[in-house]
Amino acid sequence: VLANNLEGQIKVINANLSESLEYILPETVDAVTCNPPYFKVNKDSLVNEDEQKAIARHELMTNLEEIIVSAKYILKNKASLYMVHRPERLMEILRLLEKYKFGIKKLQFIYAGFNKNAIMVLIKATKNGSDGLIINKPIDVLKYKSYKNIFD
Repeated sequence: VLANNLEGQIKVINANLSESLEYILPETVDAVTCNPPYFKVNKDSLVNEDEQKAIARHELMTNLEEIIVSAKYILKNKASLYMVHRPERLMEILRLLEKYKFGIKKLQFIYAGFNKNAIMVLIKATKNGSDGLIINKPIDVLKYKSYKNIFD
């Protein structure tokens, strides 16, 4: 933000999700981007011993439903939620988005070689959006030396 002189346009809030709602008024946000924790926690979970990595990867401090509810609270009507997540949780994500009245607009699967299963899914959903899903062409990240030009 500082390097690009965007202090007047972007405010960085370094807080837990539950605390961030104290800083953001309802229906004031144009877009939410989210790379949430991917894994639920259960008795068989292999949780990293490094607390920051564990929180980033596992639903220890928040969960998928809380993230979607929070996005619904702060997003303006028809504003977008962008999420990157694991394909194995796609059905759960779609059910929760529908439950909270998000229209699923775009899906894009990411592969590390097309001879393997997808490793990520990119999702665009619109608060109170209508139907109209587009599934973008898949991306094979092995074709790129950098993520810089991947979406050109």
